[in-house]
Amino acid sequence: FRRYNDLGGQSRCLNTIGIGECWVGRYAEAIPIFGRAADLATAAKRPATYAVAWLNAVQAYTNLGRRARDEGRPDWARALFEHASAEFEPLWRQLVALGYRQLQPQVAALQATTLLNLGREAEAQEAAERALGLAVTSGSIEALASARCHAAEVQLEIGDHERALRLFSAALAEYETRNHHTETARVIRGLVAVNEALGDVKSAFELLKRLLDVELAVRSMRERREREVSKARPEPATRRGDGSEGQAG
Repeated sequence: FRRYNDLGGQSRCLNTIGIGECWVGRYAEAIPIFGRAADLATAAKRPATYAVAWLNAVQAYTNLGRRARDEGRPDWARALFEHASAEFEPLWRQLVALGYRQLQPQVAALQATTLLNLGREAEAQEAAERALGLAVTSGSIEALASARCHAAEVQLEIGDHERALRLFSAALAEYETRNHHTETARVIRGLVAVNEALGDVKSAFELLKRLLDVELAVRSMRERREREVSKARPEPATRRGDGSEGQAG
């Protein structure tokens, strides 16, 4: 793509590389890759590719926020979630303008998680319900599973444990049939928390045993993908004698 100065092609490739980095948990490294993909898409006048890069970057920010929260860094987590929160409305308008109905549930679901982590429970619940409605009309099983997972996390936080249990259980059934181990692990962790909240210690214990197996599958998958992603990472550009840039090696 560089050889033919195909900016749109370069942008799509960078999007794919950034997604690969996210697969192996390298969200901070993925964000500038998505930024470069968005810049190239703008230069190529490819608004759809730009919107996808934008969405990928926002999702990377929310994943970094969740990681910071889990690591006990609340101030950093809040800064990341606030950054993501500021992006949702303009991103939503872009997707609506493009007619990208299949991506709209994902935006609403991510917004629900972000608002929840900012302590805005009522707004998070509203976004979660919107994500569920959009996912149903989109016809995408994956979008529906994701929306259910995000909505369940909101319901767990606000104390509606019975509904959280139903949503998590439905999401788990959809993810397990597709071997989506990372998402499956997230849902099982939610189910463990719900069952503990409901006082069902036996079910929580059985789920924890399942979670160990899934976590091992996630680790194996990430090791395999790390090898694949490392091969796909672009080599740094080097300066030639005539002042132009070329690939290292």
